[in-house]
Amino acid sequence: LDHTRNKFVGFSVGIDPDTLIGLPQPIHEGVKVLKKHVYVSLAEVQIRREEEIAKNPMTKFDLVAQGEGEVVMTPTEVLYQGMLPSLPQYMIALLKILLAAAPTSKAKTDSINILAD
Repeated sequence: LDHTRNKFVGFSVGIDPDTLIGLPQPIHEGVKVLKKHVYVSLAEVQIRREEEIAKNPMTKFDLVAQGEGEVVMTPTEVLYQGMLPSLPQYMIALLKILLAAAPTSKAKTDSINILAD
């Protein structure tokens, strides 16, 4: 954004990456669409919330106690919550498949090619 602002207006705002002052309307619309459709993972939301709590412990503690800032339960989050308890079983099953596909009677110098075998 700062490069585009320098191109159109000829000045720099500095460290602030979110300011759209001095940019043409198509850039405003592009940034709006980008922010609307960008995926923010649950981990990023939790990290930001923990940083805010650490930064302002007295004020943010009340917000956490009241339940504000909860994560929206999208279908992806529901899927992850459903898979989490049995994730170790899935990993073991995938490792068993991988070990079953690997050849055992070849010399150690031969490279393993699962698709060719």
